[in-house]
Amino acid sequence: MAKTYRFKIIHEALYEKMKEFASFHSFEDRDTLKDSYKMWLLEKDVQDLVEQERKSLMSACFDFSKEPLETKIFKSIKYYHIKKILATVQCGVSAEKSKPKRTKAIQFSKTFIELAKQHIQAHNDEAPAQSFQSFLRLYENQYDDEMRNFEHMERSMVEKKIKKMYKNVYSHI
Repeated sequence: MAKTYRFKIIHEALYEKMKEFASFHSFEDRDTLKDSYKMWLLEKDVQDLVEQERKSLMSACFDFSKEPLETKIFKSIKYYHIKKILATVQCGVSAEKSKPKRTKAIQFSKTFIELAKQHIQAHNDEAPAQSFQSFLRLYENQYDDEMRNFEHMERSMVEKKIKKMYKNVYSHI
């Protein structure tokens, strides 16, 4: 199985518990938040959900050597969920209204997407960023052809979209 490089909560029940914790403790200072988090982790249902998440991520070859799961969950709560809640409260608008407008969708050619799939399958032992760089080197001509299809658009935006497409394909393989 391919190694997982990006942390994302798999179980919906744990994700909902995290959102609930964040909304209840969003106005606490740093030290109080840490203490509340430690107490929250001691709850039996939360312990069970965290252990279930750990097993799922380990089966997906996620590397916990740099940071334990509990730390990753805390950072997700503090820097994503609470920040999102505070931004909504400060602006006085709902989260849906504060989302930026979507950019126009770009449809890449099927052959280009297929090239990306084949490259990823052949280089599945590399990290996504390294794999993308080797893809650009190997398929420079096809990349340039694809860029020409979108000359009417800003180059940097198309480059970002290609990178996003590649990493999305990588995560689905």
